This record gives sequence, structure tokens and C-alpha cells, in this order.
Amino acid sequence: MIIYKNETKDSNSHGKIALCTTNTEDCFCISQILQENDKINSKTTRKVSFDGGKTQKKIKISLEIQLESFSADLEHGILYLKGKVSKENEFVSLGSYHTLNIEIEQKFTIEKNNWTSFELKLLKDATKISPEVLFLIFYENTCNFMSFGNSQNKVISKCDVNKKNFKPILNTLLLHINNYKTNVVVSCFKTAEQFCVYAYKQNKIELNFIQLSSDLKNAPASKIVSKVILNPAYKEIFANCKYYKDILECKKYLNKIKEGNEKTFLGFKELKEAFDYGAIENLFITDILYRPSSLEKRKVIERLINEALSFRAKIFVVPVENEVGEELDKLGGIAGTLSFTYK
Repeated sequence: MIIYKNETKDSNSHGKIALCTTNTEDCFCISQILQENDKINSKTTRKVSFDGGKTQKKIKISLEIQLESFSADLEHGILYLKGKVSKENEFVSLGSYHTLNIEIEQKFTIEKNNWTSFELKLLKDATKISPEVLFLIFYENTCNFMSFGNSQNKVISKCDVNKKNFKPILNTLLLHINNYKTNVVVSCFKTAEQFCVYAYKQNKIELNFIQLSSDLKNAPASKIVSKVILNPAYKEIFANCKYYKDILECKKYLNKIKEGNEKTFLGFKELKEAFDYGAIENLFITDILYRPSSLEKRKVIERLINEALSFRAKIFVVPVENEVGEELDKLGGIAGTLSFTYK
């Protein structure tokens, strides 16, 4: 989340906040604070008639609506905000209905008569959440930029590899580098090492380099990342990354399951029993289950997470695009450990 301007003085006060979402998680955050009668302002596209209706053109205009209802596509990070136009505009009638489609990285403004402390804290916390590791995965002809963290793994950019011109890859790196705690180059090709030297000479950028075995030269980016972060030889590189620690904790849990440890549970039914006895200690959930595309399903999961937190349980969200998360997914996607046995 990026907040450009905050005109609120404190909670229970009127004010506007100009902001934009930067990922799908931010989209859910916004859906938690939107209320009927909030005023939303953003750029939108409208068909406008000219020459007495003879010609029509699509133009971008700034539009403000008074919110009546909303929905969200959490898979793609789009908010659909419906309401009546509340501010005069030469192209749109005051009081007419319009739906603003707010996409990731699209700037918009929320105006409320009374901002609550909960709403302001949600926004503030969302600005602090960011992925932790940027992987540059060099294949023979392509470099994949993969974001790891915030319980997600995803390729965010791709560049062609040209031994004689590393500038496009360096420019892409410079666009993202400040958003990550750690930057890691992984490859089994010499061009990756050559790029590390080039990046240092050009911009004094020091990159962690991990040499891959040749059997991974064509492996999917997610598999490469999974192999690297679970390799004890590289634990110092990822030691300060929360989501790395989450995956390791889940791996320990899976080992307990295999050992037949009594202080473990699997699935929603056994989770409910753990809640009934107040015995939940740790909760492991896959990112797919934690982040369904449906807003209503996400609210159900959020209530479940909040109930676990009320027992002071620790929550671990594990990406399915990782061999540990894949194993958890096969077990139903949700599981955990107990603080005491009750059976």
C-alpha cells in the first residue's frame, strides 16, 4: 500500500486519504474499511458525445461517487465501487450511477466523515508489509525476477539475457531493488556471475550469488526458489526473512506428522475441536486457502484467523508454489500443533 496524502488528524475525524494498492492483499485491506456513504474519487474512462451526438470518444475524467455498494476480485486485485456521482462534472450528470473499477497501482481517494482508529491502523500496517527477497533466476536466454515473501512467490518480470548488454536487466533490478531486504542471483550459467560483476561496477550493487547444479538449468522458477531456501548451506542469506522462517516451521510440523506426534491436528474439523478446547498453539495454512478469490470466503478465513489469534496462536501462511506448501496442500491446506492433548 502507498499513501500519498493523509488529511485526517486522528480517529473519529473527517478527512481524505489519497492512496493506491500495490498487491492483491491491499485490495482485501481496502474492502475491510469501505462503508456506505464514503466518497471515492478516481480517474475513470467514459464515452462522451460530441458534435450533437454525431461522434463519441472515450476520455479519462476524474469522478467522485458516494459509495452505495462494492465488490472485489481478490485474485486480480480489482475493486468495483458503485454509487451516485456526488461532485459536478461537465461530462457526467450529478446523481447518476457509476462504477469505479480500481486496479492495483491506480491512485484514488477515500473520504469519510469519521475515520476509526481500526481503519487508520489497517492502512498504516499495510504500508509496512512488503515482500522480502528478490530472486534473479538466470536461464540460458532469460532472466526471471521472482518476488518471495508476504506468503507468496511470483514472477514479476522477465528479461532477455544478452551477454553483450546487461543494461535492460540492471534497469529492471534498479526498479525493484529498494523494495526488498535481500537480493539473490541464482543460476548454473556463467552469465549470472558476469552480471553480478557488471552490477557492482555500474552501481556498486552487491548481490548474493548462488550456484545451481546443472540438473536445475530448466527447472521452473518456483522449484528453484524452493530448493534454494530449504538448503541449509544458504540459511545465513535468508536468516532475517520472516517467510523463510515460516516455511521452516511448517517443515518441522510436517516432520511431526510423519513421526505420529499427538500434539498435531489436520483439517477444519480438528481445528474446530482445538478451538473448543482452547488448545491451539500454531496454525499452518496455504496461501491459496488463506487468499481465496471470493471476498465472502476471505472474510470467513479472516474470522478463523482472528479466532486463532484470540488464543495467542502463531499463524504461518505457506506458499503452495513451494515443496513444503505443496505437501501441506495435499493434507488439506490447513493444520497445526496443540498446546496440550485433550483426546
